[in-house]
Amino acid sequence: MSDDFDYLVDMLSRQREFQRRLNGYDVDEQSDEQRIANFKTSLFALEHELHEAVDEMGWKEWATSRHFNTQRVQEELVDVWHFFMNLMLHARMDAHDLYMGYLTKLEVNRKRQDEGYDGVAGKCPQCHRDLAETELKEVIVQTPFSRVDIHCVCGRHLYSRAV
Repeated sequence: MSDDFDYLVDMLSRQREFQRRLNGYDVDEQSDEQRIANFKTSLFALEHELHEAVDEMGWKEWATSRHFNTQRVQEELVDVWHFFMNLMLHARMDAHDLYMGYLTKLEVNRKRQDEGYDGVAGKCPQCHRDLAETELKEVIVQTPFSRVDIHCVCGRHLYSRAV
């Protein structure tokens, strides 16, 4: 392969074709119901493969084994990758979307580290979403002293402010 070969684009293309062969339709031709069902199946399978990967090492603090079966962990991570690509396809995400999302999130994470991010402050107390990354809903409340109630997308009232 040449230096300019795009491995990620190639893998996503191959995964799309594999899913087409497996399901009998292209992921872009799915109904929303099929898309949800296929996304959930891929997500659960990905989680299972992650558990299989951790089973290939001695991670239990109460046990004495500290083995790390590198070959088997790598094989399980390849399985994880298959299901992650399925999730990308169901979400209509391509290599460019993944790359740009990665760069954006990397900058957020760097800023968090520079500012002493604690992982708790600035999150919704109900759903734990980062409020800086969430579109908040404003509800105008008409009273003699009108106010705007601010809600998280999960519905949790966060605070009010005067209008």
